[in-house]
Amino acid sequence: MRLASSPERMEDLSACGMARSFGMPMELISPKEAWDMFPIMSMDGVLGAAYTPTDGMIDPTGLTNALAAGAKSRGAQFFLDTNVEAITLKEGRVQAW
Repeated sequence: MRLASSPERMEDLSACGMARSFGMPMELISPKEAWDMFPIMSMDGVLGAAYTPTDGMIDPTGLTNALAAGAKSRGAQFFLDTNVEAITLKEGRVQAW
């Protein structure tokens, strides 16, 4: 969801017809509709919003840490300040480093 708090930003968001022409689902919604979807937001000064249900954002650091934690829980090891000079594969998997 992208919010507009100025007429200029609302005009930018109104170009959602172009996004739809490329197959991206996007619609303009009212401040109330935006608040219904995300009730912890403040509606102060919000003129409208563009809603794209297939779009999203993520914190890159949080994602990296989550991927590292998942890998560690499955036996991966991390070596900092280490040069990789060779990787030996066996049946498509790392055998030695």
